[in-house]
Amino acid sequence: MFFVVLAFSGLYFPITPGSTLANITDYLPVRRLIVSLQDSFNHIPGTSPWAWHDLGVIAIWSVLGVLLTLRRWQWAPRRG
Repeated sequence: MFFVVLAFSGLYFPITPGSTLANITDYLPVRRLIVSLQDSFNHIPGTSPWAWHDLGVIAIWSVLGVLLTLRRWQWAPRRG
């Protein structure tokens, strides 16, 4: 599943901004990480190299992952 998300997020081939695939994958953290890294290398001088919207989406996914992990994780396996 992870490699499918990587493929559809544009890691292996470029995705045209504004396309249907780009609109769908814009909510995935991998796509936002790819776009923010590309923007940081190709930023225009005089502007901020940080893509705050992209980093915000990654932060939301991170918080949700941590909350889900804290709620569901157990060190010992369940019995029965």
